[in-house]
Amino acid sequence: MAFSYPKHEFWVVVPNEELSAGEYKLQLSFEGSLLNKIVGFYRSVYADSKSHEQHFIATSKFEPTYARLAFPCFDEPQLKSKFKISLTRSSGNNYIALSNMNQESEELNFPTNGLTTVHFANSVPISTYLICFIVYDFQSLEVSIQLMIKRQLLLLLVTNWLICGLEVLDTSFLTHNLQPVQYLDNKLSSRAIMQAVSNPYQITEMFDGISYYKGSTLLRMLESLLVDQVFRIGVIAYLKRFAYNNAETDDLWTEIQTATNNTVNVKKVMDTWTRQSGFPLVSAIRNGTKLTLKQQRFLSDPNTNSSND
Repeated sequence: MAFSYPKHEFWVVVPNEELSAGEYKLQLSFEGSLLNKIVGFYRSVYADSKSHEQHFIATSKFEPTYARLAFPCFDEPQLKSKFKISLTRSSGNNYIALSNMNQESEELNFPTNGLTTVHFANSVPISTYLICFIVYDFQSLEVSIQLMIKRQLLLLLVTNWLICGLEVLDTSFLTHNLQPVQYLDNKLSSRAIMQAVSNPYQITEMFDGISYYKGSTLLRMLESLLVDQVFRIGVIAYLKRFAYNNAETDDLWTEIQTATNNTVNVKKVMDTWTRQSGFPLVSAIRNGTKLTLKQQRFLSDPNTNSSND
């Protein structure tokens, strides 16, 4: 018996009898459409700059939970697996198929005349949102796709907000990151970077300016606190230790703290920034030789009541 669970976008399979612990193979037949969407595996179009003729290509956008629109899978960012991918393209019109790994072989006129099925090497353990399906007919895409795949493989083990933060860490920091996120984060409607999610819609909502820009500001702050070299040693150790494995934010803090020779409680420092919304306003009042410091949450509307003061 099998049935759908739309709320969480699950397909539930109930075995006929109780299963013992072990490995099993589940084979599913499925179909989908490339039309009327811009997520999952979908059809895109471009116009030739000289002839203005329209060309159709197939491409994919699986982040964060759209791989399930292309094929049945455990489509959760924290899960990883090895994938064996084959793509079928037109044999003519200069079409090329690309995926995450190198091409191993191809079968002409399969599954039917006029089509070619391209087989790729087994992937390294990756999350479903990093899988790439592309069938295209122009030549300049391959280099950029390969660079994108290498960047994704470097970051595939990092938790989502860390990915967002690292992606923009080295850009024009003050004008592009710090100032915009302060505008977002100075309202009572802001959210903490670290939040529990229970369905795909909530995951999608997490890919916003708070994750990208506040994430990058906090990583830059930590880098400045520890000195650049110590921060990088910790990040490199984290990447090596958890290569192709699952990791959590605390795993990064542990590696960076080790790089400091335990002179800084990195988790304690960073939890105050990642597990609550907003940022602090520190006021200094001088009375003779006495200096009084007061800290509260900064809000664009000072008359707004906040429970995080």
